[in-house]
Amino acid sequence: MVQRKVIVRGATNQALDELDAADIPDLPATQITFDDTGLGITAANAQEMGEQLDAAISAGGIPATIVDAKGDLIVGTAADTVARQAVGTDGHVLTADSSLTNGVKWAAGAGSGLASGTSFPGSPTNNDLFYRTDRDLLYFYDGTRWLTVHEYDLAPGWMDVASLGLSATSTIGRWPVRQDFGIYLTRWNAVSFQTNGTPASNNMTVVLARVDTTNTATTISSFVTNGNTASNWVNHDQAIGAVLNSTARHLRVVATEAGTVTGFICAQSIAYRLIG
Repeated sequence: MVQRKVIVRGATNQALDELDAADIPDLPATQITFDDTGLGITAANAQEMGEQLDAAISAGGIPATIVDAKGDLIVGTAADTVARQAVGTDGHVLTADSSLTNGVKWAAGAGSGLASGTSFPGSPTNNDLFYRTDRDLLYFYDGTRWLTVHEYDLAPGWMDVASLGLSATSTIGRWPVRQDFGIYLTRWNAVSFQTNGTPASNNMTVVLARVDTTNTATTISSFVTNGNTASNWVNHDQAIGAVLNSTARHLRVVATEAGTVTGFICAQSIAYRLIG
């Protein structure tokens, strides 16, 4: 049988003869060998080694002060660099996003189900989705506001100015503004047809405006047909990105003639989303 030995090392001036089987109860006295040939942890150097260990841990560790609230995380932002990732919204999951400083963000996880409720969550991030159960509408966050994913259209159809009796200024479209939701206009889609042969000097300026309760019109967007080719359909799609305030009552499109326009047709629609 191989005999197991316990070697107790100490300084030469250590009283090794004071150690016996009672000091090491798990081993019988016959399996204990005393060896005084080297120096190990002694009373003289134990404190110094502990201080060195504490210093090493403090120098290489992450201070507890980096986190500020329950649920905060510590993430790597670069080699040997860490930062605080604040706790996210209940139900959101941590998602990689290399465009952010921390490299991650809190977002509604597709695998964990779509976030929903009767009020929007706090601290959303771009393109977060949220389903309002009280409205039966799906919204996304555009960085500033919650907007419906679905885009609605206002389409008055065709407006043939010549057939209505062309004048210097003609209203060629009106739409009422919904009052049950805030409205965010996204696009004004228009296509025009001008029959006379010199649009550069004989053209139409077409203006989209909102009209408030006092019948005051405020321009939202416009285009001019001076770049048209005569007797050709020309697109005039306009990106808008405008919020209609609570005083807006209807949208109006007015065409103003410059020179002599013998015939002008304009088809248009307006796209919008509901504001959460």
